[in-house]
Amino acid sequence: MGTQNKRFRAVGDLSGREAARQAIQAVLDGEKSVEERRKYGQFATPLPLAREMISYGLDLLGSGEIHFLEPAIGTGAFLSALMLETEGTARPIADATGIEVDERVVGKASDIWAETNVQIIHGSFPHVTPDKQYNLVVTNPPYVRHHCISQGEKLRLGRLVKEETGLEASGLSGLYCYFMLLAHKWLAPGAVSGWLIPSEFMDVNYGDALKTYLLEKVRLVRIHRYAPDASKFDDALVSSCVVWFRKETVAGDYEVEFSYGGMHSAPTRRKMVSKSELRKERKWTRFPAKEIRGPQPEGETIGSYFTIPRGRAAG
Repeated sequence: MGTQNKRFRAVGDLSGREAARQAIQAVLDGEKSVEERRKYGQFATPLPLAREMISYGLDLLGSGEIHFLEPAIGTGAFLSALMLETEGTARPIADATGIEVDERVVGKASDIWAETNVQIIHGSFPHVTPDKQYNLVVTNPPYVRHHCISQGEKLRLGRLVKEETGLEASGLSGLYCYFMLLAHKWLAPGAVSGWLIPSEFMDVNYGDALKTYLLEKVRLVRIHRYAPDASKFDDALVSSCVVWFRKETVAGDYEVEFSYGGMHSAPTRRKMVSKSELRKERKWTRFPAKEIRGPQPEGETIGSYFTIPRGRAAG
């Protein structure tokens, strides 16, 4: 199943390359316990899910050259999906870049993609300076909880977010929040971006910066939430969603699609919600199952008398 994708050199047998990639990924996963991988957010994306996301992203992007970035490339599941989804089409992949912090994984990824024009960069994505911008970014960033991030690193990341977006990131933010906010400078005007992240950001206080970013700095297109009983990861503990947006701003109101269950192409539920309504809604996971809330009654609440920093958290 050979392919030649315009500016890419011939990449040979994609099915063979993907089989080799999956075998290498299995070895890498076996070298660390599940607890270690949870600590560093190292969960490889299954190829069917990567292809589902890439297919949807390509539809949003439309025609023209593809300039692809993967901020947490691992061994390259999304890159493999991109090549498989564009094989035999007129969609030219002009260039592709992947960034990976784990040196051992970088070595394996470099071997896998050695005969292509893919650039693999060793580094921590939030601290890498881009030398160009990309029009398609699809990724599964590391889900590292805030208590696994040092205080010094939180301060550095917070300063970068403030400098680059003007937003204040909460100290309780997981690493994926910083990845998403700091990817802004990598995006070309009109770029399409898809992020597989925990759906919890839609309801918690530390997700406020992300929600503000999605409503004010870019055009939020869709949030698809997977059903918790149909987890895409055998060894992860959180429910997932995919957030899609374009790097463009819209002064007026517009509608955002919320979908739930099934696949991108065939969700079990969907609802359109206006940006103006999302600004007023604290808990976005109520969509698409529930209706938009009506005007809230005025008057005193429990918050008028007590400060409630958070609710009860269960593992």
